Amino acid sequence: MVGVMKREQQTLTYSGQCFEKIDIRMEYLPNAENPTSVKVHIDTSGKKSLFCKENLFVTTSMRHHIEDLFLPRRHELTFMNLHKDDFNDIKTDGMIVYMFCHGIADSFISVFNTMKLFLGGLGADPKWPIIGSHVPAYMEKANVKFLKDFTGWELKERKTKKVWMTED
Repeated sequence: MVGVMKREQQTLTYSGQCFEKIDIRMEYLPNAENPTSVKVHIDTSGKKSLFCKENLFVTTSMRHHIEDLFLPRRHELTFMNLHKDDFNDIKTDGMIVYMFCHGIADSFISVFNTMKLFLGGLGADPKWPIIGSHVPAYMEKANVKFLKDFTGWELKERKTKKVWMTED
């Protein structure tokens, strides 16, 4: 998370992965024709390498935008005709700016791989192949791989599959 712009003309300044300096600010653009407009100004300077790019996610509770920053210049985003509730939300809670650390595609791949760790076995009937009340094979493999890759703990398959226990 880069920061939250809660006030008009508040500037968020940070050094990104591609640019030495990135300044982000917003301004309200109310007028008679469009009383609920917001403009976000993003100024980039000091490009670190020729082909790098910065990916930002500018969001509120109801509006979301992904912006790719490739050239060192002023980038402008205009959110027009916002619903009155959305405009009031921006005035109250602000706009949040996130930075993608590894680019958009890699971030979505990470989200998908994380979802594989937890989603599955949500149904009531264990006979259903993917959504049944059991751990699906893809979920089991994803968790074993995660443990090995990120903790170094390699699970070994057990010979004993069923254990009968007495009530006591």
